[in-house]
Amino acid sequence: MYTKEDFLKSVAVLVALLVTLSILGAVGVTNQVSAQGAYLPPYSIYGTPTPPSNVAVLNSTGEYWGPYIGSIYFTWFTTSEAIIEALVNNYIQYDAGGVGSIQQYNQLEAYVKAGEVAINETPANSFGYLGFNVHVYPFSNVHFRRAIQHLTNYQAIASVLYNGILGIASPYYYLPQVYGQYFSPQEQQAYQKYGAYNTTAAIQELELAGLVDHPAQGYWTFSNGTRVPTFTIYTSSGTNVQLREQVLSVITNAAASINLSIQIVPVNFNTFVDTLLPTGNYEMYNIGWILGAPVNPSWVYYIFGPYPLNTYYQDYTNETVWDLSTKLLTQAATYQEATQLAQQIGTILQEDLPYVILDWGVNLIPVRVDTWKGYISEPPYGQLFPANIHPINTTFGTLYRFGQPQAPDTLNLYIATTLYDFQILGNEYTTPLQVSLNNPVQLFPYAAYNYTVSAGAGVTPNGHPYNGTVVTMNFLPNQVWWDGVPVTALDYNFSLWWLDLGGFSSDPYNPSVQTIEIDPGVIVNYTAESQNPGLEWFGAATGLVATYVPPNDPYQITIYFNTTSVFNILNIYGVPILPEHILGKVQPASFASESASQYLPQELFSGPYVFGAWSSSQNYAQLYYFPSYFLSKPVHLLD
Repeated sequence: MYTKEDFLKSVAVLVALLVTLSILGAVGVTNQVSAQGAYLPPYSIYGTPTPPSNVAVLNSTGEYWGPYIGSIYFTWFTTSEAIIEALVNNYIQYDAGGVGSIQQYNQLEAYVKAGEVAINETPANSFGYLGFNVHVYPFSNVHFRRAIQHLTNYQAIASVLYNGILGIASPYYYLPQVYGQYFSPQEQQAYQKYGAYNTTAAIQELELAGLVDHPAQGYWTFSNGTRVPTFTIYTSSGTNVQLREQVLSVITNAAASINLSIQIVPVNFNTFVDTLLPTGNYEMYNIGWILGAPVNPSWVYYIFGPYPLNTYYQDYTNETVWDLSTKLLTQAATYQEATQLAQQIGTILQEDLPYVILDWGVNLIPVRVDTWKGYISEPPYGQLFPANIHPINTTFGTLYRFGQPQAPDTLNLYIATTLYDFQILGNEYTTPLQVSLNNPVQLFPYAAYNYTVSAGAGVTPNGHPYNGTVVTMNFLPNQVWWDGVPVTALDYNFSLWWLDLGGFSSDPYNPSVQTIEIDPGVIVNYTAESQNPGLEWFGAATGLVATYVPPNDPYQITIYFNTTSVFNILNIYGVPILPEHILGKVQPASFASESASQYLPQELFSGPYVFGAWSSSQNYAQLYYFPSYFLSKPVHLLD
């Protein structure tokens, strides 16, 4: 049992360590990863930029101005009890781990009633699932996967999740509450036929998979007479592990009732993602996906289609799903076409079952509201951060502690893949557009103050033919990098090609050549990059064919596609803007393999927070407010 006294002792130890580290840092003797120590460098202050007069300023919701936190201290915990204790003792102000049990929910109720804590609850665009090693028998056999689906009792899972408080028990790939029109009666019918809870049907499917039932003896054998062993489900050993084990026990208990033995084995999250999953050293596993914003049905392409996140990890191959998901991403010219394609894909996945979807998430994120205010709650994303958060009775705050349930795997933006990586990185870089803070399906200006989307065919000003979507963005002037160098559309142009969003393995304009000159003097080896791709970026904008920045206007960029899709804009709006004057000298494949002490000084961004320190051994990272951030609003004007 983790008591309040234990917590206070751990805080005392942590404070002592931080004091020691700050003293050591002053003399240059520290084992933490730090780009510039505890002090902000002397940036060139350009003053508060004035946006063009036609830009809407929605400062009442924090959409345009802010943030108002002086320093963000990220820290991570090994148990859900510890992170809740940290919140109620006001050591952290944001609990990104959420609520993992009804006991924690009940524990927080008293603080909610006292006005000290707020809990937002909305359906989330995320789901937990049971995955299979689709290249090893019997998990590669669709009948085995259907048997597991038949052993999944969603009424029992709903009970574990307290009927929606801790999650939404559902088998569907497109949850109706989140995806609306993309969910179809056909997907529902496929579940009823191939997966509805029925232990007799599970036995029949196991037999179709080639297993032989010996009910009198109480075991199963393979067709060659070998006894079926105990199968293993890996799950994360991090926070909320007890809740995950309770959900999985619904399946293992049902399996035991038909003499099929399955064990649950908790394992470190990063060990599983970095070691077991890529090497195929597993049978079944339980993790989840957070699908991001805005709600977009084409996520199936990235997880089940011909995309590195699939081919590198699970490597699920279904030619029909690959074909339809590619069309959904690249050829759906209208939302009606997108709906038809998504409904077909959802039905096929419900039949083929690369995953058994267990539950969709709820955003149940508790935050302190007695010392900080300005939180924006937006379904299906929950409490937005940092948005408009500022201290009670003042307009600007000093230290804000953000509690995470897992450590970041890396802060190398090129190879980062986990939520815990991007919870930190996302506060450092900017993107052309962002999801509106008061409309979850609408894009809103950010570094680019406006944009247009059209379709056409022809030849670009720099001589490349195109036939598809055309996106033009105009960037705000007076944006600066952390070193004071101006940010322009040329940097965004560089980012698209340096990260290889087109997924090219050679020069797209001369495929016999491995390299491409993406800007004068900036040459990238695409063959080497394709062999070590950034999994979040490589091929994310399928159909990208060319870009153009006018020589007389470095703040405008036009992006050309050879595909006409309503989703093309969604594949490029949130790409991090990278500094060409720094990373233009570095090959992406080399950057991917650099140590933290090498890559962190090169991760120069233009976002609201500057990297300060990261210590994996001391469980923290710290960011500092960037005073020349281009959307900084004079604090006396805060609404």
